Amino acid sequence: MHYIRQGTTIKLYAEDMPSENPSGINHTYYRIWRWDDSKSRWKLLFDWKYYEDEKIKLSQIGETNGYTPYGKYTIDFYSIDKAGNKEPMHWEDIYVANDQNHQQNQNSVSGMTMGNRMPGFELIIALGAVAIVLLFRRRRDLR
Repeated sequence: MHYIRQGTTIKLYAEDMPSENPSGINHTYYRIWRWDDSKSRWKLLFDWKYYEDEKIKLSQIGETNGYTPYGKYTIDFYSIDKAGNKEPMHWEDIYVANDQNHQQNQNSVSGMTMGNRMPGFELIIALGAVAIVLLFRRRRDLR
């Protein structure tokens, strides 16, 4: 489970594996689920969508679908390389924290402290046939 602030954006990064003689990534697809506390079940917010390097903002997607911006989300994703090889589906659970609660409590995300001192981040989910790596980087516009 990864904890992020409401303003955090997510980008998917795909790299063809193995790194020697790769054919290259052709397409990446993703879908987003939201945990519905009132019904105690997952709700599919949208089904498989072609990823076009957009920034994904879970809080905004949640609100668009009638939920509060904060809560538990799951992103499912996979890529297909130019040779037609489809990797298995991967997923990441992400909790969008209420900014008010975030100011009272600092949460550790993959070894990085998320508190008042670091207000804006992009969560980059790196895709590949071997491993999923989560990278956090401070937005350039906040320096």
